[in-house]
Amino acid sequence: MNSPSPPPSVSAAAFSPVVVLGSASERRHRVLADLDIPHEVAVADVPEILVADDPVATASANARRKFDALRPRFPDRWLLTADTVVFIGGRCLGKPSDEEDGVRMLLSYSHAVQLVVTAMVLAAPRGVPEAREIVSSLRFRHIGEAEARDYLRRFGTTDRAGAYDIASFRQAVEAIGGSYSNIRGLPRQVVSDWFRAHGHPSCAPATAAEAE
Repeated sequence: MNSPSPPPSVSAAAFSPVVVLGSASERRHRVLADLDIPHEVAVADVPEILVADDPVATASANARRKFDALRPRFPDRWLLTADTVVFIGGRCLGKPSDEEDGVRMLLSYSHAVQLVVTAMVLAAPRGVPEAREIVSSLRFRHIGEAEARDYLRRFGTTDRAGAYDIASFRQAVEAIGGSYSNIRGLPRQVVSDWFRAHGHPSCAPATAAEAE
């Protein structure tokens, strides 16, 4: 008796090109929009963990939790989940509890170097999830209390890890190491390379000039 044949594999190109972005972050939305990758948002309602002294473990665990919560809902879709953690002075920073907490965070950045870690989990339709972790660094100039309070009141960033958005706080940064877009929430080049390598129709193969 012959064994049954395995089901034929289906190319990812046969499925919808619209990526499910497991994040409501406007900054992450902007990165995908800049890459011309069509996407829609689906938020995973899962508790986030915080490993106080390990930003990579924190971000990786949270990105995977979001992915595991969303994958059963979207098995036949491109899926990307992510988590970004700010690390300074030997500890991870989450979102400030209020404006005063945000002010304390911003003041602690004066003349200090900060790491921003983004972890992602990506998968093609019916594909195996793949993890990526990217680290960028920032060095800040002196930040005064009046400046910190004015910034938070003008830009309302107490809903973001570290209490700032790099686009609106760039003037306080003396130097950046690594990916700027990673600090915004998604490393543009890593995302583009991954989707291109996996045959997403919005990411054409690199030309010889681009490869150089």
